[in-house]
Amino acid sequence: MTTHKDEESRRRQVGEALLGVVSEHGMEGATLRQVASTAGVSVGLVQRYFRTKAELFSFGIEYVYERSEARLGGIPWDDPDMSAREVVEHLAEVSLPLDESRSREVRVELAFIQISLNDTELARVHDRYAAEVLEQLRAILESARSTGELASDTDIPTTAAEMVAVLSGLQLNGVARSHQGTGVMRAVVSQYLDRLFPAHAGDDR
Repeated sequence: MTTHKDEESRRRQVGEALLGVVSEHGMEGATLRQVASTAGVSVGLVQRYFRTKAELFSFGIEYVYERSEARLGGIPWDDPDMSAREVVEHLAEVSLPLDESRSREVRVELAFIQISLNDTELARVHDRYAAEVLEQLRAILESARSTGELASDTDIPTTAAEMVAVLSGLQLNGVARSHQGTGVMRAVVSQYLDRLFPAHAGDDR
């Protein structure tokens, strides 16, 4: 009898295949047949877990954000020995397309965001993830304001939203424009943080 662990492993195998297909061929190319071929399994096996393309996409966006949440979980949000700037630098490192693996994931994330504009269920998943990221950023910025790393009159919700916008813009440009290399992305992040945390601008890190 197939165990739950085996089934979960199969679903993740299909999830990885879906990420690969969407990264290379876009959402239009992500057919059950193409995903099955990439995963090295039969179409019937894929349909055992995902009866329709909509079910496959619903699982796919959850899988993408599950991976993103795992990366965010590795950020030392509450480390008392780290400044807020350093924490945000960690966030940039795990969020931006600074290597091939992250470039692939960013392309997939952007593809899912596009179709979520017209899909209520996918939009719900995206909104939940986005809200969690904003909440984490607000918390670290609140802490920075209380310790004096941020100005006392800093508008926390607006600053958190601005930070998301900066990182999201770099993600999009990073995968859409080949001349924007990792050096440029890191330089933009550093310049942005110099303005946000002027007391720490120019620190050696």
